[in-house]
Amino acid sequence: MAPGRKIMIEEHGITFEDDHVDFLDNDDPQIAGEPFRKRYYESNKILGILYRSINERAFFKELHNTSAILKDDSRTSTGVLPGVLEYVCTEVGDLAWKHWKEYAAAMKDTYEAAVRDIILQYSTNPPEYLEEIEVFIGSIICRTGQRSKRQKEFTTGMKEKYDREARAYMAAMRACDEIQDVDSDQWKGLRLSMACLDVYIKRPNSNIGRLHAGRTDSFGWIAAAAVLRELEVFQEYRDVEHLKKGWGMFKKALRLK
Repeated sequence: MAPGRKIMIEEHGITFEDDHVDFLDNDDPQIAGEPFRKRYYESNKILGILYRSINERAFFKELHNTSAILKDDSRTSTGVLPGVLEYVCTEVGDLAWKHWKEYAAAMKDTYEAAVRDIILQYSTNPPEYLEEIEVFIGSIICRTGQRSKRQKEFTTGMKEKYDREARAYMAAMRACDEIQDVDSDQWKGLRLSMACLDVYIKRPNSNIGRLHAGRTDSFGWIAAAAVLRELEVFQEYRDVEHLKKGWGMFKKALRLK
């Protein structure tokens, strides 16, 4: 398959059976040591047709427009994540969680410091630093063409380090590392993750070491993932309790008969 569009295509195809090379003819350029020129033709097979139908300009234009939408502050601050928190608040009722907001704000600051360190460590061409989205998805986006060997190596290390950080903060939000006892707060993870999401919504702006002033979106999405997992546990517990209560009332009614 041709490496790209900027190559010469044989208009009438290539007739391989008519090609003849006289290996005793020293005047043949390919035998005389001149570089071999690869020849390309239009394939009528499905992969060839699909390959030629790709509109690169339209694809990159759509990609650019999508990136602009994702960077629009108003869509994130008044869109999905506030809706998630509103839904969770409705589900948990009067469960208290706002007393965790100060702790959640400190957690947000330490998370952003960790992201800043990753950006500094794995930026291959300072002062052109990595974007937070590159750290979040675990892939360094090459801005000039094909990624270099160094960028590929950096991508692997960056992804492993960020994944460890993300898992650690997810576990901290859900209070997974704490030993539960009789006196422990059963819903601490739910309360704390709600506070983290609220802190992000109310205070999304940040300045990661003066590298990127503005929003840092990944903390909000990690908090949203944590709170939805904790809410699922809460809902399952609530449903079981409702079933137990209903069964108790049913048995009581039978005894009255």
